[in-house]
Amino acid sequence: MSRVFLIPIIFFLFFLSSLGAESSRRFSNNDSDSNIIEVGVRAGLGYRAKDRFESDLENFTSTFQPGVFSRSNVTGFRNLNMGEVFLRMGIDNNQRFGFTVGNVDYSRATLTEVTNDGFYTRLSFDINTTYLLFTYHYLWQLNKQWSLEAGLGLGANETLWNSGGTTYSIRESFEQRGRLSGNGISYRMESSFNFRPNDLIVLQIGILWGLHTVPSFNGSWNGASSTFTIREDGRTTPLSESRVTDTIILTNQFARSLDMSSSYSSLYFSTMLRFSY
Repeated sequence: MSRVFLIPIIFFLFFLSSLGAESSRRFSNNDSDSNIIEVGVRAGLGYRAKDRFESDLENFTSTFQPGVFSRSNVTGFRNLNMGEVFLRMGIDNNQRFGFTVGNVDYSRATLTEVTNDGFYTRLSFDINTTYLLFTYHYLWQLNKQWSLEAGLGLGANETLWNSGGTTYSIRESFEQRGRLSGNGISYRMESSFNFRPNDLIVLQIGILWGLHTVPSFNGSWNGASSTFTIREDGRTTPLSESRVTDTIILTNQFARSLDMSSSYSSLYFSTMLRFSY
């Protein structure tokens, strides 16, 4: 989280420097933006709605016994913080191509499970996504200082999923630990108002919609190489690689990997430095 909060600090320092510029400073007589490079930082706060990934987690079970029933619940996992750095180049007065490197930290999710044979499990999930996007933006100049911008992004991500918790029974308790990861495709749509106080600095406020997809998660669970799977009965559980095969052969149940398709919206603030070449 500390990495994300460094971004607003940098933004604030750049903002102070813009206030120090002369308000009467004139813009360059050369209005062409086809030979400029923009380097920026961004910070945002967002929200994600409930999706299939969260619904699948609510079907979590830690038991394989056919006569044992369980009930699970997931809380949290709604808010997020994001931070980005980006670079883009002007190809004419109104178009920009570039790339963005960023990170999304989702708020911690808590899963609880109760079984009818006397076990209670409480797990915490910390999930964050790091991504690289190739971006395209189009600008509509409103006046010398203000412009409206819209853009698209497409790229790849790596999502890390760290888990920790404890299972309790009347007689004993034991820890649950997991570290999983997955790779997928990321999408982005965004729009912003840009304010240009001088030739060097551009400030942004905008909104975006993003989507991170991960087809499967693999890693370790309680020290064994594992993956999260969804069984034929709809229950979600972490299984070791050998246990996945045993489940299909011995129980005649099909198991597929748990996937994530997480969409979110965010309000963001950016600052950019412009350089000519």
